[in-house]
Amino acid sequence: MVDTYIYLWDADGNQEIAQNDDKAKQEEDYGWLNEMSLIVIDSLPYTGFYFVVMSNFNSEINNDSHDMETPSTGGYRIYAWMGETKNEVEPNNTFGEATPIVEGLNGSLSDDDGDMSAQVRGDNNIVIDAKFDSDGDVDYYAFNMKITKWYTFNTLNSSVAESVDDEYNIMLEVYSRDDPGTNLIDDGVEGGYKSEDFRLSGWSPPVDGIYILKVSPAPGSVGGENTGDYQLRMGWATWRLASLAGEPDNDQQGGAVEVDYDSSNTYAAIYPAGDEDWYSFSGTAGDIIHVETFSGLDWDGTWYRDLDTEITLVDPSGNVVENDDYEGENEDNQFSGIVDYTLQGDGLVYVKVNGYNDDDEDDGDNAIGTYRLFVSSSAASPAFME
Repeated sequence: MVDTYIYLWDADGNQEIAQNDDKAKQEEDYGWLNEMSLIVIDSLPYTGFYFVVMSNFNSEINNDSHDMETPSTGGYRIYAWMGETKNEVEPNNTFGEATPIVEGLNGSLSDDDGDMSAQVRGDNNIVIDAKFDSDGDVDYYAFNMKITKWYTFNTLNSSVAESVDDEYNIMLEVYSRDDPGTNLIDDGVEGGYKSEDFRLSGWSPPVDGIYILKVSPAPGSVGGENTGDYQLRMGWATWRLASLAGEPDNDQQGGAVEVDYDSSNTYAAIYPAGDEDWYSFSGTAGDIIHVETFSGLDWDGTWYRDLDTEITLVDPSGNVVENDDYEGENEDNQFSGIVDYTLQGDGLVYVKVNGYNDDDEDDGDNAIGTYRLFVSSSAASPAFME
């Protein structure tokens, strides 16, 4: 495979704006084997013409040598995609007028860092501010998707009226740009627990390409008005790396993965549907434990629930505590949590995380996807007890 190197220059060829050798963990999870190149620019410095220069890393232009094992020749494919990261652009009321959206600038950890969180970062998601301007308005968005990624789409902070049956207020359909007649997700993606906004978690496209998201208000809304503001949120994680973390040994209690209990975060995924992830840490009678799941797509817990999780805690005395939805102080956070639990004995504490839904035949069930596990104990953090 040819080892590419990409440069972006201004129109005069005087200023190099960006360069990249190996996108590595910035995108697909090939690590050191990923010799393709990627440049992401949050905002171009000017409007006008730019030069994209492609070279081979193993060539004189990069002051490197080449041989039969590291050739300087070979084929490659290049593509460019520009879009919005913050706002809907009207008109986008038809398939052909879809607002292009693009991933924000996602950093990557150093290549020698094996932490999978390089693939699941807080800047791997964007929020688009949008609005249904008139009754019957429909919004279309275009997005370049890849089969190596899991995508999560949801709406939030909606002021759109609820449907007459009080089930949902905004619906989602997904189409390939090449096939505008086939909705690729089922009609189960409408509404969510304690939210009338849709939620689609852990979805991968059938092939790489441009896909069109159709976002529409529910028919027959209360008062007959389908107008209002909403936010479209999109996030992604590289599914192969996330889904393999700890697998397959931690599918059962005997193969539990040891985790820190000092308010550390562990990133993982439920895959395939019906998967279970077991974790363990040491505890002492009287320790106060806090175990909670959050979205795997951000680090501050602000993302509304995507993957629907359940937590089971087994303490050293054999007591079992389960939780599906822990509201706490934020009723919009419908992840799982076992909070302020006092251990009844000394020894290993086991935590099982599984998906609430175990059937991935219905897209709306959101049976697969990423999550973030937070574990804290008063043994490591005495201030936690205050």
